[in-house]
Amino acid sequence: GTWIQGDLKDIFKNALVQNTDWHSVIHNIAFNDNDIRPLLDIPKAKHLVLNSTVSVYRYSPKPQTPYTEDQVDHSFRPLDEKLEDIHWKYSKGKVEAESALISSGRPFTILRPTIVFGVNDVAKRTQWYVDRILKGEKIMFDTPTTNRFSLVSNVDAGKAFALVAAKHPPGIYNLAGNEALTLGGFVE
Repeated sequence: GTWIQGDLKDIFKNALVQNTDWHSVIHNIAFNDNDIRPLLDIPKAKHLVLNSTVSVYRYSPKPQTPYTEDQVDHSFRPLDEKLEDIHWKYSKGKVEAESALISSGRPFTILRPTIVFGVNDVAKRTQWYVDRILKGEKIMFDTPTTNRFSLVSNVDAGKAFALVAAKHPPGIYNLAGNEALTLGGFVE
């Protein structure tokens, strides 16, 4: 297959991207609806894949764990004083990107990884948590002994994206390991 990598602002305008029949196009860096719109303009893509996040559940009213894919409230907004919170901006941007893809009418799959870990995790998500814990900084979980979350290995996440690109299962899927951890357990 053909692999094209480039700067987000230019890649979707590339003539090869625009004029090639793509089996699947995976967008890994869509932080908001503006980022997803160029993907929707690729006319010959048979299937669009969005790398989202379980952070979209952060501001859903009364989320229950384990999360189910249909729990995201795409219209929810927190109190005005929370609008400048970095977690709100990230989560809301991802919700907006999802909403734009869902409403496009194009064939799509959205994958929502939990915290990704592994030697080759270029995003260093696990390291972000470790660094914040070591510095004594606040992280997203308010109830360290009851709130549970899962990790997913970068290898398993990669396999999931490859499978989705090949098979085109429609819909939204969470990517998580089998074991749910509490924040306290993770810190230990």
